[in-house]
Parts: sequence; C-alpha cells; structure tokens
Amino acid sequence: MLVAASAALLLAPASTQRNLPTDPRLLGSPAPEKIKAPFDFEVVDEEATDRLRAEAAAAARRAYDFDTRLAPATAKRIDAAFAAVSERRATFRDAHPELNQPERLSRAALARLDEALGAALEEVRPEFERLLGTPLEAAELAVLRDAGFEPEIGRAMSALAGELLAAPVIAEREALRDDAATGITVQRVPDDGAPDLVINDVTQIPDRDALVDRLPGLLEDRLPLLTTEQRATLAGLLARLLDGNLTVNLRATEIARELARVSVNPVNISFKEGETLVRDGDRLSARHLAVFTELNRRTGEKPRLAAALAVALWVLLAVGVVFTRQATTPVTAPLGPRDLTFAAGLFIGMLLLLRAWSSVAGLIHTSSDELSLAALLALAPVAAGSLIARMVMRLDVALAFALVQGLTIGLFADLPPWFLGYAVVGAVLGALTLRTLARRSDLLRAGGLIGLGQAVMAVVVLLGGEHSTLPASLAVIGAALVSGPIAAVIALAFTAVIEALFGYTTDLKLLELANLNHPALKELIVQAPGSYHHSIIVGSLVEAAAEEIGAKALLARVMAYYHDIGKVQNPGYFSENQRGGANPHNKLKPNMSARILRRHVSDGLELARRHHLGDQIQAGIAEHHGTTLISFFFQKAKEAEEEGQPVTEVDFRYTGPKPQSREAALVMLGDAVEAAARSLAEPSPARLQGLVHRVINLKFTDGQLDECDLTLRDLHLIARAFARVLASIYHERPEYPGTLGELSGKKSDGDLDSKPARRPDPGDLDPATDRPEDLHRLGLD
Repeated sequence: MLVAASAALLLAPASTQRNLPTDPRLLGSPAPEKIKAPFDFEVVDEEATDRLRAEAAAAARRAYDFDTRLAPATAKRIDAAFAAVSERRATFRDAHPELNQPERLSRAALARLDEALGAALEEVRPEFERLLGTPLEAAELAVLRDAGFEPEIGRAMSALAGELLAAPVIAEREALRDDAATGITVQRVPDDGAPDLVINDVTQIPDRDALVDRLPGLLEDRLPLLTTEQRATLAGLLARLLDGNLTVNLRATEIARELARVSVNPVNISFKEGETLVRDGDRLSARHLAVFTELNRRTGEKPRLAAALAVALWVLLAVGVVFTRQATTPVTAPLGPRDLTFAAGLFIGMLLLLRAWSSVAGLIHTSSDELSLAALLALAPVAAGSLIARMVMRLDVALAFALVQGLTIGLFADLPPWFLGYAVVGAVLGALTLRTLARRSDLLRAGGLIGLGQAVMAVVVLLGGEHSTLPASLAVIGAALVSGPIAAVIALAFTAVIEALFGYTTDLKLLELANLNHPALKELIVQAPGSYHHSIIVGSLVEAAAEEIGAKALLARVMAYYHDIGKVQNPGYFSENQRGGANPHNKLKPNMSARILRRHVSDGLELARRHHLGDQIQAGIAEHHGTTLISFFFQKAKEAEEEGQPVTEVDFRYTGPKPQSREAALVMLGDAVEAAARSLAEPSPARLQGLVHRVINLKFTDGQLDECDLTLRDLHLIARAFARVLASIYHERPEYPGTLGELSGKKSDGDLDSKPARRPDPGDLDPATDRPEDLHRLGLD
C-alpha cells in the first residue's frame, strides 16, 4: 500500500494547471514570456479545415437524373399519332371500296376521292397533333399529306427518337459548363439497380442542338425515297419532339457535396513536447489563441484523482502478482521482510529519480532550444534500479523488479509514448547484463552493454519517426549510449549506502573482503597460521567447485576465507596450529574438548559482527559444520562413560544450522575434505579422489546437505573439482640428490614434499562410519 501510494503521488499529474491567455482582446499584443508545449498535442486549424472542406464540396460531382422513360415515351407518341392516321385511312378505304381498283376510276373520280381523303385526314389532324404532342406546321402537314402519312415515316421517326434519347442528352450545353473540371454523376430514373454512371468528360454528352443537326442525315438513311426538302421538314418536326433527358438533382448534389465536406479530416497542427509556441515579445495571433485554448482544455481535463488511482491500482496489481509468485514458488532463499523493504524503497527511489530527471530535462530544454528534449530523456539512468537489485537479489527477482519499474514509468509518467519501450528495455538489460561482479570493471562493462541495447532501441524509435533530423537522431543515440554507464556509476555510488542500510553483502563488498590484508585475516595469520593456510586452500577448493555447479564462486571463496576466524581465540586446540607440540586435549575431558571445538563457531560469529562482514559471511561461519557430530571425542566419551551418566550425541554435535545455501554447503565439504587430505601420508591422485568421495558421502548420509539445493549431479561435479585441486596441491615432485636430500632428513624416495602422517581435526572425519555401499548408492565410487 505504501509503494502504491508513493507511486501515485509521484506519477499523478500536477494538481494545478497553468492557464494560458485566450482572451480575443489580446490579439496583436506582445506575449509576456516564451511558452513551450508541455507535452505532444495537436490543434485543429479551423481556417485551413474550412477552406479544404469548401474546396472538396466544390470539387464534388453534381448529380444528374437520367430519365430513361423519355425515349420510349417519345417513340410511343409518334407511333400512336401515325397509328391514328392509319386507322382513319383504313376506315376511309372501307367506306370507298372503289379505291381498291383505282385503274377503273376516271381522273375526276380520283380527284374527288383524293379530295375526300384529304378532308378525312384533315379531320384526324387534331387527334394526330394531340397524340404527337406538338402542332403541325403547314409545311410539315403538306409533306405528311403528300406522303399520305405513310406508316414507314412514323416507324422511322419513332425508332430514331428512341435511339437518340437512349443515352444521356442535355438540353443546353451551357448547363454543363461548371462540370467541365469535375465531371458528373448520372443516376437512372427510375432506379433499375445499376450503378451510377460517372462521366468525367462532359463534352461527350450531346446536347439537343447537336442531335437536331444530325437529324437530316439520319433520316436520309431511313427515308431515302423522300426529297432532301421533305426530310429537312420532317427533321424539324422530330426536333420539336426531342428534349434533354438529363436534369440536375439538387438534393443528391447537396448530399454528395456534404459527404465530400465531411470526408475531409480536420487539419491538425502538431506540436512536440518542448516546442516553442510563442517567443517572448511575439505578437499574439488568432492561431496562438487557438493553441492556448486547446492547451487549457487538455490540461483542465487531466483527472488527477483518477490518474493517481490508476497508478496505485497498477502498482498493487504488479506487486501483488510478483509477491504471490514468490510466495508460491519453492525457493531456497525466499524473500524476507528486509528484501521486500529494500525492493519497495528502491522502487520508490527510482520513481523519484526519474521524475526529478524528467523535470530537470524539461527545464533545461525550456531554457535552451539547442538541447533536444528526447536526448535529455534518453540520458535518464533507467537501468540503475535493476542493476542495484541484481547486485543483491536473484535474477528472477531483479527481472521482475525491472519489468514493474519500466512499465510503471513508461505507462504513467508524463513522458512521450516512445519512452515506455525505452524504459522497459533499459531496466531489463540492467537485470540481465550483470551476471557476476568479480571486479568493479564488470559493472562498467554491464553499463556499456546496457548503453548499446538502449542505442538499438533509440534507433528503432527514430525509424518510427520520432525524430527526423540527423543532429537530433545522433543526439538521442549518443544519449542512449551514455545512459548505460551513467546508470552503472549511480549503482556503484549507492552500493555502500545499501550495504549500510540493509546489511547486504554485495559482490563489491565481497571483493573487499577477499583482500587478504583484511584485519580479520591478518589476525588469523598471526594467531592461527595453520588455520589461515587451511582457509586459503578451502577457498581454492570451493571456488573451483562453485564454478563447476554454477554457484557464486566469489561468495564461496570469501566464506571459506573467514569460516574459521573464530579459531584465533584458542588456536592451540586445533591440530593445524599445534606444529608438533603437545596436544592440550590430552588434559581435558572429551565434553570439554568438544565444547572448545564448537566455540570457534560462536567466536567466529562475534568477530564477523565486529568486522561487519555481513549476513552471508556470518551464515558461512555458522553453517560450515552444520550439526556434524564430533565423533572423535564422542567415541572417547563413550569409552569412558560411567554408569548413570549416559553420553548423548547432542553434547557432541555442532549447534548448526545446517547449510542453507549451496555456497555454505561447499564450505562445509571443502573444510572437511582439506582437513582429511592433510591426514594422508601419501596423497596420490587416486587416494585423494577416494578420500573426497568418502567425505562427501559422510556429509550426505549424515543429513548435513538436506536443507540446501545441491543435487547428486552437483555432488559428482564437486567431487571432481575437489580432487583436481587437491591433486595440483599435493602433486609428487622428484627428490633432488645431494644437499637438499640431506637437509630433508629423508631417504631419497623421490618425494621431497612428503610429510609424516598428521592427525585430522577431531570431528572432521569418522572413517568408522564410512560405508562403501553408500558411495555406490550416491554414484561417487
């Protein structure tokens, strides 16, 4: 809850927003100060948008109705008119059957019949004109009467009218003048389901006058028997029957123009964060006021409470998921209260650092236009937190921390959108690149790798179009490269503070403790040189074994250096420091000897606390014997056991605890192996290998390795590493003849460094409990 509340407080938008001038009365007045964009935003250019929409509406095609009914209707009128004449002619013929034999009639009779027929046709003229839809002129009537209203004339005129009006025809060419640039859209009336016809070149559309000019020639093909004058007369009649079939559809045209108008997206003026909106003293324009109005609206819309709740809920969810996974995943070293407190403090500290960094970057960019805001943000040490977390925690914990930190900063901080990916990549690289810290330069190497990874991410951002100019791009890439080493330096600077506040033993602290000039080791070499030598050899053993099984080699070696520092209190009671003198244990009872041996653990812990060696080194001191039985004195006590005073193993076992980590287990095994190896009179490689296997088997069967996560495969690798190191230490050398042989006090047996058999430390090895069948079961024989 504290972490969530702190994150909400740090990342929520500011509670008060600055109101920029928007009063129209300020038009033309000088700006009181330089104003920059506080974030990326866009403003609609109303003037440009209206202009473009008007242009789009003007460019929209006008809609025309193509009356497809006009052609058949005109042809139908012509057919009906000539049909009425044909019917009247047929009636007249029926009334005058003599017309069927005109050769028998005299001229006078024919003249009378022709006059009667003309009178009959004159009677049908009104009906003809009504059906045709136009009155006949005298010349037109004369031509038709001379032709006898021949049905063939009607059919020719009807077909020609249908053909000419089957395609779009405009009444007047002038009506299409405004459509020459845009073209028109033609929709059929009535709608037959066919798609609208788009005509881009309106000059292809004939007008009525153009059709009239073509009529004489067209009639010539259809009525070749008529004279030119007759065809011209009939062409005039047919011209009156033709009309344009295209008319403007005002409603459809307005709809088309409105669609074109709304299809134009608003013209946005884009501003990048930090871009100068107006300089000090510049005259305020209408555009400035529009920009300020939009900024005031946006900043006023920021819901501070809602944003804070969003941050808090996200952090609670993320931390809850991580904590639940840690609580339900079996691990040898689960997160304790100290770890959770450290992670929470580091998380809040990183949020505070990056928030302060972004604020300072904004101020620097405001004061200087030459410095790119993106480059200043890319310089932020986003990987510092994950580097620090990795130095004191496991990889999975550091990686979870990096993801939560990167996503929180990228999602909720008032930063550009591209910073989300940049923050996540930098934080994750901080957790992944720092594998070991054998020297301080490893931290700077990790910083260099982080910088390279962030530079690659910066290139991706640049390719995405965040920055187009070459100087801005190079500045961002350079800042990303430098950000990694900056994060490493910050992590290095805060290491000592973290060690002091939380008691962690980082690899850097281990490097300091590995210095053999440490006061505790200098005291050990003076007071207990044999124990010092023993610790150095154990350090070589466990370091080699740790590298084999993937444990922390540096931690294991430093643990080995300090595991026996408690022996400085009573050095003479340990065989490696007796140098062939009297054994003080001969004058003590077994239980007193066992108590003195056990005490070197508590004395070592007291010295470790005095020298601030850290929890991990103290754990190595406390656990390097586990609950091992001091079998030598236990057996001696059993032999001297008196009736009524039984001897129990509890009084002869170390108080423990058993090793909790692989490194502490390695120190236990290395301590026992080195002590046992010193007892060998002839430490050949084969004998050393067998000894290593027996010692490891004893610790395993005694249950000393039950609480650490060493596997049987690890034990096999450990045994191999121990045997290899011991063989290099106790390798045979040729004995030199002459003076060196005499000084050695030995016969020339070829082994200059062979030593007399030495007693092992009591409790380190109990050969009587070593069973070969156990070795076979472990796969170590």
